[in-house]
Amino acid sequence: MADKIRSISELNLDRFEKPIAELSLARSAGRLTIFCGSGVSIEAGIPTWEQLLLQLLESMITRIAKNQHFTVGNHDPNIFQKKHGPSGLVIGRYLKSNLGKDFLPELRGALYFNNPSTSAIIEALIELARPQRDAKALDSIVTFNFDGLIEENLNRQGLCYKTISSEATRFDPGQLPIYHVHGYLPREGEIPLSNEIIFSEDAYHDQFMDPFSWSNLTQLNKLSQNTCLMLGLSLSDPNIRRLLDVANRKKPHDYLDHYIIKRKPIMPGSSTVIDELAFLLEEQDANELGLNVLWVDEFEHIAPLISACSKTATYLNRL
Repeated sequence: MADKIRSISELNLDRFEKPIAELSLARSAGRLTIFCGSGVSIEAGIPTWEQLLLQLLESMITRIAKNQHFTVGNHDPNIFQKKHGPSGLVIGRYLKSNLGKDFLPELRGALYFNNPSTSAIIEALIELARPQRDAKALDSIVTFNFDGLIEENLNRQGLCYKTISSEATRFDPGQLPIYHVHGYLPREGEIPLSNEIIFSEDAYHDQFMDPFSWSNLTQLNKLSQNTCLMLGLSLSDPNIRRLLDVANRKKPHDYLDHYIIKRKPIMPGSSTVIDELAFLLEEQDANELGLNVLWVDEFEHIAPLISACSKTATYLNRL
């Protein structure tokens, strides 16, 4: 794992001194929440959204062919997707309808198919979650991922946490709450029939239309009360954009509260006017949603930047 992480000196953290200090201060005060998107788990071996859909599509096509008694021949899901091209959320609806009670077991099998375990980003997150001497703990983790890789790594380090994927779950003061706002599928154990996974079009509609759902209220509470660091998020989900916009409009001050780490859309030495425009618009969009953007040149730079926020004393002494 170490060979994947660029050194602190190579990353040149001096240009991030102020945000690191602010994030470290929020962590030390118990006011730091981490928001995790798919990019956090993909590095560890979890399939991308597209890969997940294609694997489940193959199972669905095979099942429909068997039930309808017709031969599909070459039922490569890539061909179906390229020829008919419905959106991912519409495909999710197809999958839920046709896989029925087997949908969640099939989804879990596809999710953990490559036996994912850990990554540099997850290990940096675990270090950030470690309790500090004479300081408060990380407030919480909000994740849009179904997998339990963060929990598995916390277990290996002997750290206390509580997985929360429904309104009824409570946690003790010594536990780090991990909110799975799109649902939770652990690697092992029984899958409750009541488990709600935000995977298909109808589920996204329900979440978007219900402003008082536990998941929406949880996200809005963290965005309103804490400093938040966003990792592995593309900011394309309309619901999180709405919640960010609401929190940003209602804040009593005009400075940006939260941070997002993003890889630069421009490769060194290959910049064009269009690239520069994309860079400008992405930053402008994030700022309008209340986010400071921490741009990194390489994906491998994200983990050491997170790790720097764990070194609270070093950066707080510079304030």
